[in-house]
Amino acid sequence: MWQIVYVAHDKIEADKIEDKLLANGFMIEVEKLSDDSYQIKSLASEAEEVYEFLNENF
Repeated sequence: MWQIVYVAHDKIEADKIEDKLLANGFMIEVEKLSDDSYQIKSLASEAEEVYEFLNENF
């Protein structure tokens, strides 16, 4: 099951976050909401760890 961990405000930001998370071994899915909004999702079982990673690195 997927959980939303971040909403990016453009494709560049979404790609940057996705690349960092994937490089650190997280399973990530990105869903486009509109032209300037993307949901970053992680597995629910990894969500807490992803939140911590995002807070430390972004």
